[in-house]
Amino acid sequence: TVTDIVNQGLTEKFNAPVKTISNGFEPEHILKLDLDTITLIDKFNLYDADYIIWLPVRITTRKRIQLAIQVAAAMSHLVPKEKVRLLIPGAIGPHSPNNSAYFAMLKDLVKELNAESVVLCLEDYYLDTSGRPKHLHNGMMYDFYKIAHLMLVTSDQEGFGLFLGEAALTR
Repeated sequence: TVTDIVNQGLTEKFNAPVKTISNGFEPEHILKLDLDTITLIDKFNLYDADYIIWLPVRITTRKRIQLAIQVAAAMSHLVPKEKVRLLIPGAIGPHSPNNSAYFAMLKDLVKELNAESVVLCLEDYYLDTSGRPKHLHNGMMYDFYKIAHLMLVTSDQEGFGLFLGEAALTR
């Protein structure tokens, strides 16, 4: 069979082991994904998610990331929680000292909404050899455009809107 669910049903019906055979489809090769991206995809089982929401922004208050968190948390009440993932690159904007406090507030909001498995700040999981967070490099940023089902923009203002061009070029 090609799925574990069908495998389980047949095993129960015939009281005999049934082997699951992969369909041979390897998106990481077709999409030419970076190895670091593949590592994060595998860590969070992103290929199993039905709603991958990409929020390609730095952590700054004017990006209104709390709205994206609320949207993802609400979606996770409509479909199984493991099917929704909000991906935030996680780089804290360097131009305001308030951004670190804003990031802490966002993490508190995620906990309050019980959305820890839904909202993923990728920089918390992309670490250097000493265990410190690293910024996602451009190749990874572009990869997440490729695998996302939805790009969400919650900013109250944008200067250039670079994400629109990036999204267009990766599709």
